Amino acid sequence: MPSRLATFLAALSPLPLLAGCTVPKEELVQPPLVFQLGYAPGTRPDIYDPEIDVYFATTRVPDPEGPGGFGNDIDSVVRLGHATVWIGDEAPWSPADVRTATLDVDRENTPIFELGPVRAGDVMAELGERDWTVVEDSSSCNLANELRAAIAATPDKSLLVFVDGTKGNLYRTCALSAEARHLLGRSMPVLTFAWPSHQNIFQYLFKEDVHRADEAGLPFAAVMDWASEHLGAERINVVSYSAGGRVAGIGLSHLRERHAELEGDALRERLPLRTVVFAAADEPVDRFIKEVPLIHDIADLIVVTISKRDHAVRLSEVLIGEGQRIGRERWNGPSEAEMQMLRELPHVEFVDVSYGREDRGFKIEGHHYWYRQPWVVSDVLMAVRTGLPGDERGLQPEALPRVWALTAEYPDAVRDAADAFLPRQSD
Repeated sequence: MPSRLATFLAALSPLPLLAGCTVPKEELVQPPLVFQLGYAPGTRPDIYDPEIDVYFATTRVPDPEGPGGFGNDIDSVVRLGHATVWIGDEAPWSPADVRTATLDVDRENTPIFELGPVRAGDVMAELGERDWTVVEDSSSCNLANELRAAIAATPDKSLLVFVDGTKGNLYRTCALSAEARHLLGRSMPVLTFAWPSHQNIFQYLFKEDVHRADEAGLPFAAVMDWASEHLGAERINVVSYSAGGRVAGIGLSHLRERHAELEGDALRERLPLRTVVFAAADEPVDRFIKEVPLIHDIADLIVVTISKRDHAVRLSEVLIGEGQRIGRERWNGPSEAEMQMLRELPHVEFVDVSYGREDRGFKIEGHHYWYRQPWVVSDVLMAVRTGLPGDERGLQPEALPRVWALTAEYPDAVRDAADAFLPRQSD
């Protein structure tokens, strides 16, 4: 067991074992493949502005000693807040330097994301044991008005909601959310759900944060319910990562059950979910099979990234239990229940990042690949931005229906989708 434990900790954290309570600074990813092919994130004049607005909803209890003024204790309410995140180091970089770091694969310096001023706003929902109450006055608070105006200013009235994994804090979830907004060309504002994980991987290993992730599903459903009703968004996209997949799976199924009386156009108008991404998700397959028909009712596209080389998810299966995870599903031997899901739920697709490694000439490994590996980052960006199925995003089919791969053909194939949705770089 000690050797398994050490391997588990190394897989989940880039830091040594003794640094298990720290949260490292997030660096800007190497240019995603679509940017390497000559495309730009967008056309807005602020796409390389070093300062990025991030809105957050959290059940962390306010704590002046914690990052951004929040600690690890769990509150009985959900609060809305706003953070400014900057790209740079000790100070924000210039827009020209941010542009170079975003687009140039041979960049000399890599910026980090820093957390700037944080504003905590009003309570948006009150939580019960199995339900929630949206606080109506929260829809008119200053932060809600700002977020509503930011959504209204987008061409398609879009919002991105992000759910981070474990071993994070308010800094990390805001940093990753800012990175996503930046790489999407500031095309949509971002609302991140900061559930109260600890900054110590032992808390996940010994299941306290596993239970916290599962329990965070209910407040996440409350956040999605509030956002759908009060922000005027016509397209809400969700990206969840690692243990955040547990939060999102439980939360979105709760959300559908909350509105069980709605169907068809009325349901889509009330819950305008478009693309939902489960990236490297530590969500048990058996539970996901029960959740996904409910999520399928309210989402246009469900993308699950899978990797046989995600050792963190594999060791979570071994040490925490609960069976196989959707982030490491073996599609060479799916069960009958999984085959039924593929046959009957056309909005669900899987992106197997392990497949095709021999032809493309490199492996995609580790647990952080979805926001660190340029090819995978490209596909996540295109899925959120376009809502297109895998074959129209440049992916190649595997043997099973709606299981896609990043093969050697991907760089040429992704151009067709990028031509329609991304501008070319200009000097």
